[in-house]
Order: sequence, then structure tokens, then C-alpha cells
Amino acid sequence: MLKNMATFVVLNAVVGMSIPQIDMAAHAGGFVAGILCGLILSQPLSAEIIARRKVKNLIVVMAAAIILPFVIATLPQALPDISARMQRLSLVENEVCNTFNADQDEASRGIIDHNEFADRIKKNVLPPWIKLREGGRKFFHTGARR
Repeated sequence: MLKNMATFVVLNAVVGMSIPQIDMAAHAGGFVAGILCGLILSQPLSAEIIARRKVKNLIVVMAAAIILPFVIATLPQALPDISARMQRLSLVENEVCNTFNADQDEASRGIIDHNEFADRIKKNVLPPWIKLREGGRKFFHTGARR
């Protein structure tokens, strides 16, 4: 049984470390909590022990009910969704670069003068970057609680 348990633990660790979305801290916490609860609840079988088993089970459940809310309250803020943030950045970058390149082309061909080019940058290029930057500050400094 010990060999099977060790194999199970090692396989879980290998799979957990090979997949980035798996939270190894949760696995470690579950492992430690399982060992502690197993040690508290383990006992040789006898009529006397079976009669006291309900009391031990109740103690473990009550301890978990008291400790768990405190642990949840101390969890750190959830990390921002970096992937969604990077996709938004890419879209804004493409739009802004296309706008800038079109305006620069018009300026280089003499369709608009340098003052009009500067005004277009101020009006059409800078605001999306500023809005994205300000949104990013808010995004990274106000994460939702787990």
C-alpha cells in the first residue's frame, strides 16, 4: 500500500509540475491536511475505539470549520488575466500603428502638413495608448479577491 501511495504522489507531482495551470500549492496543502487528518483519525479497531471515533470525527470537522474561513480570508488577491491583457494590447497596438502609418504616409506625400500630422497623432494615436495605460494601472492594482 505504501508503494502504491508513493507512486500516486510522485505521478501527481510530475503531472502537476508539467501543466502550468495546476496549482501545486493546493496539492501540497491537500497532501499535508490529508496526512494530519489521517493521523488524527487513524486508530486500531476495537469496540472502545469505534465508540470514540464519532468524537474524533466531530473534532476534525469542527477544527476545519473554524480554520478554513481564516485561511480563505488570508488568501492573496487573484492574479490578473495577463493573456486577455496582452490580446487587448495587441489589438490597440495594431490599430494605433495603422493609424499612425496612414497619417505619416499622408504627411510624407504632402497631403497634410506637419502641424496637421502632429494634431492627428495627438487626437488619434495618443488617446488609445493613454487609455490602455490607465486601464492597465487599474487592472494591475485592483485585483479581485479569490
